[in-house]
Order: sequence, then C-alpha cells, then structure tokens
Amino acid sequence: MESINLPKVILARFAGPKFRSHVFGNDWDAWVELWAPKVYGFVRSSLGEYGTEPLPDILPMADADHAAGANASFNMATGQITLHPYMSHDPGTTLEKLTHEMVHGSLSKFPDSGEFFDEGVVDHSVLVLSKSTYWGEHQPAMERAAQYNLTMRCTRAYSTRTEYDRQRWMGGICSQYMYGDSVVAAFRQKKLSGDFSW
Repeated sequence: MESINLPKVILARFAGPKFRSHVFGNDWDAWVELWAPKVYGFVRSSLGEYGTEPLPDILPMADADHAAGANASFNMATGQITLHPYMSHDPGTTLEKLTHEMVHGSLSKFPDSGEFFDEGVVDHSVLVLSKSTYWGEHQPAMERAAQYNLTMRCTRAYSTRTEYDRQRWMGGICSQYMYGDSVVAAFRQKKLSGDFSW
C-alpha cells in the first residue's frame, strides 16, 4: 500500500476512525480505507467537530443516482456516504468526493438552504481545502478535481438551466465573494461560537 510524504506526527494529528469501503470490488477499496480516516481527521481539524458523524461503511451509489448527475452523497440524517465506482483509481476525484461529503457532515447543523449554500459553500470549501500540502503527492490532482467540480457547476447551470444547477453554481460564487480563501476558517469560527447561519 502506498505511503504519503508526511511526518508520522502530522498523520497522527489527523487520525480518524476506521472506514470500510464496499464500493469498488478491487484494490481501490483498500485505498479508500487508507485515506478516508485521513480525510475525516483533516476535515475535523479544519472545521471542528462533525454535526453528523459519517458512518464507517462507505457504500456504492446507485447507478440511477449517478445517471441523474450525482457522483457521491452524504445522508445528513444517518451519516451514510456513498461513492460511485466510476472514480476507481482516480486519486484526485476520490479525495475530492470524500472531502466534499465529509464537509457536508461537518456543516450538517447549518439550516437546509437548498443547493445555494448547502452545496455552494461546500464546493467552495473543498477547493480551499484541496490547496493544502496535506494531500502530499495527490495535491495537484485533488485541486484539479475540485476546480473541475466548480467549472462543471457553471457548465451545468448554463446547459441544463435547472433551478438546482443554477442555485448550486451561484451559491459557490456567493461563497467565494463573501468568504474568499477564509471560508474554512470562517465556518470553523461560526461553529465554535454557535452561529449556525450561512
């Protein structure tokens, strides 16, 4: 199994619970099981305690949900993470989706605002988190995946012209203008002060 280029003391700081991946049916499940605790710990260290703890079993996303445009999901009530198998052996996309879903878990106490803030702030936050050296050799791929996600939101907003796609894209833009690169720090402070407002 691969190792990442970070001192053991840093890895221990971000240690998280054990996860089991049932998504891929190949060695990529083991890769996800290696990285999911690290993603969990990094998100917790960056944003504070989780509002909804992720469940330890990561399940495959239904093909119908993927056909409808989803690649991963987080159930705010149960903490269930799903991933679609298409991302097998793609470190950047896998890390981006794991981080995205765990950020949802971290921010789950904020009010349901539809896609505007719920997804827009998370999309933007993941881009900011993707720039960290924490991801080691996978950092460039992770950042490319996070940037692609935002670019794709714009493309979908213009091509599908659905309320969901427009709201999500505009929420991400709003988050960028309101918070900039301090979005993660801002939401950590909001949580610590008990201010669960977008």
